[in-house]
Amino acid sequence: MLDASAALAGAAFLLVTVYLALLVHLRVVTQDPREPPLVETRLPYITPLLNLVNARYFSRIRRSKHPDLPIYTLRLPGTRIYVLNSTKLVASTQRHPKNFTFQAIQDKFAHLVCNLSPTAVEAQKREFHAWINGGTYVASPSHAAFKELLPGKSLDDMNRKMVAALGRECDFWAGDGREGVERNLFEWVKEVVTVAVTEGVYGAANPYRREEVRNHFWTYNAGVGKLSMGAGLGKLLARDSLQSRAYLASIFQNYYSQNHHLDASGLTFQRYAWHRSRGFSLLDTSNMEVGHGIAILSNTVPTAFWLLVRIFSSPSILSAIRAELSPYITTTTETTTIPPDEATTTATTVAPVVVRRKTLDVSQITTTPHTACPLLHSTLKETMRVHGKGVGVRGVLHDHVLDGKYLLRANSIVLIPSTIQHFDPQNYGPDAAAFRHDRFAEADYDDGADDDDGGAGQRRRPKKRLNGTAFRGFGGGSTLCPGRHFAVTGILAFVAMVVCRFEVGPVVGGREEEGGTEGEWVVPSAEKADLTKVMPCPDFDVRVRVRRREGEEGVGWCWGFNGGGSENEGGGRGGGG
Repeated sequence: MLDASAALAGAAFLLVTVYLALLVHLRVVTQDPREPPLVETRLPYITPLLNLVNARYFSRIRRSKHPDLPIYTLRLPGTRIYVLNSTKLVASTQRHPKNFTFQAIQDKFAHLVCNLSPTAVEAQKREFHAWINGGTYVASPSHAAFKELLPGKSLDDMNRKMVAALGRECDFWAGDGREGVERNLFEWVKEVVTVAVTEGVYGAANPYRREEVRNHFWTYNAGVGKLSMGAGLGKLLARDSLQSRAYLASIFQNYYSQNHHLDASGLTFQRYAWHRSRGFSLLDTSNMEVGHGIAILSNTVPTAFWLLVRIFSSPSILSAIRAELSPYITTTTETTTIPPDEATTTATTVAPVVVRRKTLDVSQITTTPHTACPLLHSTLKETMRVHGKGVGVRGVLHDHVLDGKYLLRANSIVLIPSTIQHFDPQNYGPDAAAFRHDRFAEADYDDGADDDDGGAGQRRRPKKRLNGTAFRGFGGGSTLCPGRHFAVTGILAFVAMVVCRFEVGPVVGGREEEGGTEGEWVVPSAEKADLTKVMPCPDFDVRVRVRRREGEEGVGWCWGFNGGGSENEGGGRGGGG
C-alpha cells in the first residue's frame, strides 16, 4: 500500500514538474517580452489547440477573459498565433501586405484542399517568390489569376449571363397556382444561385447545370475544414469530400479537354491559361478549378439566404426595400392578339389582349450603391456583418514591430476575427449586437414603422460614415475578395427578383424538424460552421411558401444587365479599407 502511494505521489510530482517546466518554457524561455501578451496557458499548447475549432473562441476570450487586450498571443505546438482585436492594428497590418501575406496561406490551403502535385506546389512557390521579390508593380499570383473580375467588359459579360440565367428561371419559382409552392428555403437558394453564378463563369457547357455535379460540390465544400488539417486527417475525417473532389476533378478535366473554356467567361479562360503557362498539369488545373467553386459559391449562397431571411422576416424592411426598388422598374402595356379557343368560338376571329410588362435593369441597382438603393446595399452589408464568421489569416515573413509596440515573429500567423470587429461598440455603436438594416446607408431612413417622416424609405438626417477597416465581409486591404463585385451583383439580382415578384412566408413555424405557430419566422442558428467559412450555412433549413404578389398575375418581367463598369458596394470606397 505504501509503495502504491509513493508511486502515485511520484507520478503527481513528475506531472507538476513537467507542467511547470512547460509554463516556464512557454512564458520565459521562448516568449519575447516584446511580443503581445500570452494567453490561454492553463494547459500549455493544448488549450488553444482544442478550442480553435470553435468559431466563438475569440469572442469568448475578448468578452470573458481579456476585454482590454488589443492583441494577444496563442501558442500551439510549432507555431505562434497573434490575434488582433484592435481595428487600428488591423489597419497597420494591411499597410504591409508583403510581410503580412495572405498569399502564402492561400497557397498552402490550395495545396491541402485541391490535392496539388509536387510540381504544382513548386510552381506556386516560384510565383510567390517572384511577387515577394518584385517591385510594387508586380501583381500577386491571386490578383494575376483573377484580374478578369475587375470592373470592365469581362465582368459585365459575366453579370449579363448570370442575370439572364436568373431571369429565365424566375417565372417558375412560385409554380402555376395562386397558392404558390412550399420550399426549403436554403436548399432552394442553393440550387438557384449555384446554377446562375456558374452560368456566368462557365458558359454554355456549365458543368453545374447537372444536379449530380452540384451535389458533389456541396459534399466537397462541407469537408473543406477537415481537408485543410492535412492529408492524413482528411482521409480519416472527410472521405466523402475526397471522393467528391476526385469526381469534380474528372468533370473539369473533361470540360477543358473539350475546349469548353474557350467559350466561357474571360475569367475561366484566363485562369486556365495562367495555370497552364506556370507549369500546372491538366489535372492540377482541374483540381484548382474544383477549389475555385469554394471562392464563387461557398459564401455567395449562404449570404443570399441570410439576406432573404432578414428582409422577409421584417415587414418594415421588406416595405422599405420594395419602395426603394420601385423607381427602377419600368412598366409598359401593349395590346396583342391571340388565337381564339376553337372549342368556344369560330376559327376566323381573334381576341385582343392587353399585356403588362415590367423591366428592371439590374446594373442600375448594383453598380452605384451610394445613389441607387442604398438601403438594399446597407441591408446586405449588415447581413454580412451580423452573420459573418470569417477569420482573416496572414503569414508573417519577417520579424516586425507592429505599431511601434508589438514584436511579431517571423513564420508566425496573424488572425483577424471578423466577429471581434463586427460587434465592437467602438466600431458600430452601442447597438452593435443588433441587426439594423440602415446601418451602412449614408443617411438614416424611416423603415416604415411610423409615418411621421414621410413613409418607408424616406431620407432623414445625415449620418457619420463608418470605419471601412472594421467591415470584414470581403476581407480588407490588398486582399479584398477579387470576386466581390460579381458576388454582390448575383446576390442583389436574385434578391431583387424575389422581393419584386413574390411573397415568401414561413410555414409550420418555419423549421423542418419542429412544429410551431404557422407564419412565424425563425432565424436559424449557425453554430456548426468551421473557421474556414466566412458566411456560414444555417444549422437547419426554413420551410417557406413562395407565391406571386397580388397583382402580378399575367405580368411579364424582363431582367437585364445593360450598364456596368462601376464599383458596387463590395468595392474600394466602402468595402473594407
